[in-house]
Amino acid sequence: MRIPCPEGMPYFLFKKLSCLVSMLFRDNIRRIQTFQEVLQGELKGEPYLVQEGYLFKGNKLCVPWGSWSKLLVREAHGGALAGHFGLSKTVDILKEHFYWPRMGGDVHKAISACSICQRAKSQFHEGLYTPLPIPSQPWNDVRMDFIVALPRTQRGKDAIMVVVDRF
Repeated sequence: MRIPCPEGMPYFLFKKLSCLVSMLFRDNIRRIQTFQEVLQGELKGEPYLVQEGYLFKGNKLCVPWGSWSKLLVREAHGGALAGHFGLSKTVDILKEHFYWPRMGGDVHKAISACSICQRAKSQFHEGLYTPLPIPSQPWNDVRMDFIVALPRTQRGKDAIMVVVDRF
């Protein structure tokens, strides 16, 4: 069963994840305790399938929670091209091709422990804001900005410069 690269996932990342999973599952699927009850036929109502040494639930590769699934989460969340996606995007990327029980909770734990995401989160400061001091004379406190991507004028201009003097 060949799994196509999901739309929106960089092929580089998909190939890396696929190789990692192949290394884990080739000829070792019957030793994985997390899915042992499936292989013994205890979950007959579920659409499980063992094919070429891989365990599938529907068309998703079953992965036991452990070092390999942690690696998959880490690569899907913050791999070379992943960009530290949030919880739902990371779960969506993984759920397209992989399955393990309580995947959402496991991904949440991994993302909560991500030091880069924790540093990047903005923090809410409680209390009142401190007002800016009132300028004593004109041109002491000047702000400038550009507003771009406006509709083009007859002369072909699509931006304006805005200057604000707080006096």
